[in-house]
Amino acid sequence: MVFSAALLASPAAAQNDGWTDYGGGTLLRRNAAVTQALSGYNWVYLSSYNGGSGGGMASKYVATFCGGLNVHIYTESSVSMNGGGAFGNSASQEEDAGQYEVLEDKAGNTFLHMVLQKNGNKFMHFRLEGVKIYAEQNLTFTRYQRVC
Repeated sequence: MVFSAALLASPAAAQNDGWTDYGGGTLLRRNAAVTQALSGYNWVYLSSYNGGSGGGMASKYVATFCGGLNVHIYTESSVSMNGGGAFGNSASQEEDAGQYEVLEDKAGNTFLHMVLQKNGNKFMHFRLEGVKIYAEQNLTFTRYQRVC
């Protein structure tokens, strides 16, 4: 299956060896092995902070990569505060969907590119090690059940 090059920022013509210039001399190519390793699973990031009697926060981010290079994103977060006799809380949920591709550069760095319906283009550097994705901003995603 060929991923639409139009999803990325106007790449120049592909080189004979599979490398494509995505501007400024940045050569990238699709990484089928990592794409296959991501596909069919929920990848989950969980974060929480307990501030004791002062409140806390929790967040969850789930990325589901399916066949046809489709991706579904689900996020939820909640925050509570308690201080000086005042109390408050807030919670939110969001879902998004789109397409994705996994790219690599000549140095072996791996990148995830997603084009989402609500949130547009997302581009993230990451490293896959077994059932863990180590991403930018010290985020670690763990592979969970097969879903598609």
